Amino acid sequence: MSDVIAGSLLVALALAHSALGEALVVKPLLQNRDWRIKVPRRMANHLLRFAWHAVSVAWLGLAAALLGVPVGAAVGAVALLTGAAMLVTLRGHFAWPLFLTAGLYALDSADALPRVVLFGIVALGVAVAAGGAVLHLMWALGSDKLRAHTYPEDPATLKPLAEPGSFACLIPAGAAGTLGALLATMAWFSPPALVWWATAMALIVASLRSVGDFKHIGFFKTVTTTPFAVGDTRLYTPLFVSLVAAAGAALTLAGLPE
Repeated sequence: MSDVIAGSLLVALALAHSALGEALVVKPLLQNRDWRIKVPRRMANHLLRFAWHAVSVAWLGLAAALLGVPVGAAVGAVALLTGAAMLVTLRGHFAWPLFLTAGLYALDSADALPRVVLFGIVALGVAVAAGGAVLHLMWALGSDKLRAHTYPEDPATLKPLAEPGSFACLIPAGAAGTLGALLATMAWFSPPALVWWATAMALIVASLRSVGDFKHIGFFKTVTTTPFAVGDTRLYTPLFVSLVAAAGAALTLAGLPE
């Protein structure tokens, strides 16, 4: 009986915290143009709203655990909801991939992660890798389709910092195609140890690209207003994160090499 009372109180607190906080704290602050923090105002608005309601989601997770949901499943659901919300509203924040990854592994710890989910993540990675390979191959052959703002730009002139030639485009085309083949082999066949280690290395490389160079690319870039930087935040870096996730899922499905 005590767990029901505690869980019910946490649910009530979570709902009241979000409803009253949105009306009495979050909205008034968002409508006030005078407050400032050391991030752009639009991101600050999203951070404030996200942080407030994330607390409520965490309390709901605690209530679920008290009411009998396995701890791993409760934690996984909270982490996945938090990560998904960040992906939608704060895509430039580095925490959303960590929340999503933690959520998946938490579900797995409770035996609540269907293997089909891992296969789906791998399939997404294969599709992303194949699409990247085709695009770079098209650019290597002279096409300009979808090529605008795909290379870091000078913030002052908005001109690309370099103009990659055909050979330079062939390198990522080959890398992406190879990664797609590695992911498919890891998930749907019996890979030799060399394929396992190559996939692990690809995971590290894609992770480093997601982190970025702390200036022009990745989560920690300081140049954020150029067309490339906007595209990197909204699309390019999330695509690399999807490759990291696919490599991790493929490694999990394959198990440790013999």
